[in-house]
Amino acid sequence: MRALCSIGLALVLVAPCAARAQDTPEAERGVATPRDVAIEQATLEASMPVEPAVDPTLRDVHLALQIGTAASFALTAALGVITAYNQETVFSDGQCNDAQGDPVFGFEYGCEHLSTLHGIAGVTTTTLYTAAIVTGAMMPEQDDAPQWLYDALTAVHVAGMLLLPLAGLISAYPGVLGIDEGSQQDFSRVMRTVHAGFAVTTAVAYGATLVFDWT
Repeated sequence: MRALCSIGLALVLVAPCAARAQDTPEAERGVATPRDVAIEQATLEASMPVEPAVDPTLRDVHLALQIGTAASFALTAALGVITAYNQETVFSDGQCNDAQGDPVFGFEYGCEHLSTLHGIAGVTTTTLYTAAIVTGAMMPEQDDAPQWLYDALTAVHVAGMLLLPLAGLISAYPGVLGIDEGSQQDFSRVMRTVHAGFAVTTAVAYGATLVFDWT
């Protein structure tokens, strides 16, 4: 009988505790409720960086400018190669300085006027390039390449596009720097070579960024 009383007393004491445990909210027992999970998920999503939406028209315009810049750059480079072949550089005396030479487009146009056409093409390329850079600044960052590499390549071709016209102008008109007439030919020969080096470096850097943009 004493044992039965003890069991009964134990049940009386334990039952209210079990009932209170069942009625205790999950949050007080350290269990995540669906509401807690939803709040945590919303907080996580809010802390993640939001990818800015890009206007499809802006994307199309930027792409068209990039294609136009690349095409104009290729034309300008082709004219530059012909000009370097005709004119004197560090690596060659050129065809125009030899009475027996055979300049591309002949002595009259190839030696006298081709550089003007090359300059016009260069101005066109610079204009398209500037517009492409401005629209590119409105685009999201490039994800397909390390950002430091993309930024470094961009810095190289931006610097190149600033130096190219400068080197081209002073190679054609060294007198603007006060170079005396006796030294102008040698100065122009060196600057044409420097101009060609800038062109190659700029083309490689810009081409690499286009590959990253288009892939």
